[in-house]
Amino acid sequence: MEEKRTNKRRSVEMSLEETFHLISEVQLRRCLWDPTHEDHRCRKTRDESWQDMSLGMNYDADDLLEKWQSLRSSYRQYKSQMRKRARQSVSGRIRVVKWPFYSAMSFTNTSKDEEEMPVLSTAASPKSPVKAPIKSPRQTEPEFEQVEVDSLSPESPLETTDCLLNPQDEDVMYGQSIALQMKQFSPRTKRKLQIHIHDLIADAQKESFAKQFGHSYDG
Repeated sequence: MEEKRTNKRRSVEMSLEETFHLISEVQLRRCLWDPTHEDHRCRKTRDESWQDMSLGMNYDADDLLEKWQSLRSSYRQYKSQMRKRARQSVSGRIRVVKWPFYSAMSFTNTSKDEEEMPVLSTAASPKSPVKAPIKSPRQTEPEFEQVEVDSLSPESPLETTDCLLNPQDEDVMYGQSIALQMKQFSPRTKRKLQIHIHDLIADAQKESFAKQFGHSYDG
């Protein structure tokens, strides 16, 4: 299956939810994206993984593979342009085109990627809360094959504040990706996941409190 390649054939269109679903399914199968995984070089295992996803998502396995390759290509371009503009930026602040799958795709980063990624601006910008996309007649995601990233001019630091990506933006985008992925589960499973996530956050808060004050706040 992976031997098939087409010349610049547009990948299959998917809704935002379906695309997030695909990304989450690939993440569960490390042999498809992690070069250090023992089965990464085993074509039979990779093909079986794509076929398994094909049955669960009702898409042809080759279409899923091409969609994933398109996503990885866009993600690489996004990171490459960010690094380039970071080197050229005088102010150190990066103006970026937001891509809805950036946080969800970050699991494919290598340790080298993490070291080279620029520090994004932490400047707050007045904006209304980001609303999760509404699933109306098959909302499709843009391919984002070409990614534009520019550095901000020091003379006009607030000129495009709505385009600044800061840690809060990434948290919101990550929250959206989790919310969209939750839609694939039953209400009972959703509730279990919500409780589990809440417990993880509560444990992290307790640990942070203990480190800061030297004792547990519930002890």
